[in-house]
Amino acid sequence: MNISNINNLNELFIAWKEFQTNDGLYNVLNKYCQNIAPNAFASDGIVDDVVYSNCGFHVLYVMSESNADESVKGVENQSEWDLNNEFISFSDGGKDWPQRLKTKICEMQRIILKTETGIDVGIREAAKTIAVMNLNKRGGGKQISRSYFEEYFKPYVEKHTDFIKREVEIINPDLIIWCGTNTYSLKGYVVPDIYTRKTFLMWHPSYTRISKNHPQSKNCISEDATHNAIIRKYIAEFEMRYHKYINRYINV
Repeated sequence: MNISNINNLNELFIAWKEFQTNDGLYNVLNKYCQNIAPNAFASDGIVDDVVYSNCGFHVLYVMSESNADESVKGVENQSEWDLNNEFISFSDGGKDWPQRLKTKICEMQRIILKTETGIDVGIREAAKTIAVMNLNKRGGGKQISRSYFEEYFKPYVEKHTDFIKREVEIINPDLIIWCGTNTYSLKGYVVPDIYTRKTFLMWHPSYTRISKNHPQSKNCISEDATHNAIIRKYIAEFEMRYHKYINRYINV
């Protein structure tokens, strides 16, 4: 199969799902996660094609996997679960997940668009301007342990690297934010060479164990009173890394 001839995400995911069915890794995953269906495949990519194309600056947020062993087990057909729909729902007023992953991504996106285009958008509006992708399309559990990483996650990324890289190429981002330190060693299997300098590492948006003394951003507009401090600390860390990235690769 010549994946390079596939030019849209729907066709890519059809081929990817077929390949995944025969990758020989499901039994390994089942050792760690017992609630994931054999045909589970979580689509993702560009949340809203029209908005993404017209927003002026294209950002891809890369994450590891959905918590499909727990959070998605009630979905009737796991093969039809779509991360894009989660952000569309959020954009239309839907709820965030407990760790406020969507809110944090959209707060980051607001700052990036303001910096790169001068345009102000709200949190809900920002949700449709992004692209998001999980590397493991089957989904996994709550966290990536060392044994899980070595036995399942890393082999999955290695086996599916052509599909992963093609997804990045089709999305064609101006900036890639890699969310999650524990999988960053796999960047070479994920990010095509031409995007290497467009990529920087950030905490995973579900990360909440931030020091009480960590500075807080003044640029957040979230009105989530229960989680505001964590969100502001997370965004302060993002701003530090983002400006460091800009100073290193842009302002030269």
